[in-house]
Amino acid sequence: MWYIFIPDMESISAQKLLVRIRELDLTLITPENIASAFDIKNRNTVNKLLQRFFKKSYVYRLDKGKYILKDKVISEFTLANLINSNSYISFESALSYYGILPQFTYSITSATTSKSRSLKVQNQLYEYVSVNPNLFWGFNKDRDFLIATPEKALLDTLYISSRGI
Repeated sequence: MWYIFIPDMESISAQKLLVRIRELDLTLITPENIASAFDIKNRNTVNKLLQRFFKKSYVYRLDKGKYILKDKVISEFTLANLINSNSYISFESALSYYGILPQFTYSITSATTSKSRSLKVQNQLYEYVSVNPNLFWGFNKDRDFLIATPEKALLDTLYISSRGI
């Protein structure tokens, strides 16, 4: 068992830290919310803590500085929004979700105003397609993720097709 020393606090075990994270019901674990939850001022201490959690397989990495507890059950669409909070599910993924496209899509595709990119997390491919900020509308919250309306998903698909993507 390993312990972490947090200034102005006694050493605390990883298990106690995990219990506290679960009590706080943190879906997304970031250096910022760990620092806040445990009142840790030193960024290096927070990074070491997250590295140890990752090494011990308590968490898995979604993206740089974004982790999630390994035993937390979260939908792939929710994960897509957690990986890039400036995004909404769209294109073929949304059309398939609404039953408009009968086939299952291999990747979860989202619209974003950020740079386009792809990444693989837990054997699932997540793709983020950059759209003009003027076109970043037409989505709703469904359960705990953002998704385009069926009409907007179709418009987004036509938009990227017209751009040759």
